[in-house]
Amino acid sequence: MSKKAINEMNTETPEMQQKMIEMIGTFMPKSYKVLEQTISQDGKTVTLKLTGIGDMSGNDEMIGTVAIVKEDSGWKIDSENWSNKQP
Repeated sequence: MSKKAINEMNTETPEMQQKMIEMIGTFMPKSYKVLEQTISQDGKTVTLKLTGIGDMSGNDEMIGTVAIVKEDSGWKIDSENWSNKQP
């Protein structure tokens, strides 16, 4: 996770953080495929468009967007958004 994402998560208690991670995991696809990647001009951010099968039912096609940032120790996920509806 990016520093920004970690700072946002750290506003919660450790117990709430664990519950949030578990809940988020139930909505994530269990497998995915990268459809497109867009690299910023400065090379410090990448946006991925993905498709995957998952969510709570385990069978729905999902569409995702993941923002990745380059930080001191490498590439980190900054944000992600998954939906079973086309954007």
